[in-house]
Amino acid sequence: MLDDYDFVAKICEKARISMPTIDDNAIVNMFIILSEFTDREQYIIKQRVRYGNTQKIVGKALGISAQSIGYAERKIYRKLRHPSRVKILTGKANTADAVTSSGI
Repeated sequence: MLDDYDFVAKICEKARISMPTIDDNAIVNMFIILSEFTDREQYIIKQRVRYGNTQKIVGKALGISAQSIGYAERKIYRKLRHPSRVKILTGKANTADAVTSSGI
């Protein structure tokens, strides 16, 4: 299992988000952003990134195919790359204001 720093770093790497440093604010902001995702999306990202489970294992737990897990992962990373979320992650936006005003 990855600690919070490695978890956030791995998500940023997989989503192709450039983060100069991962600090406590980045971790808090990532968890705020992830809390806006559906329970299923949160489960998939946690199982795939933090615990390193395969698409097949996660799919079996959710009762869907591994291919569907791959599709859901791509959707999650695409959502994370949204400019309003990248601003929050990189600390260029006030988290509370950005979350409420962007409608995400």
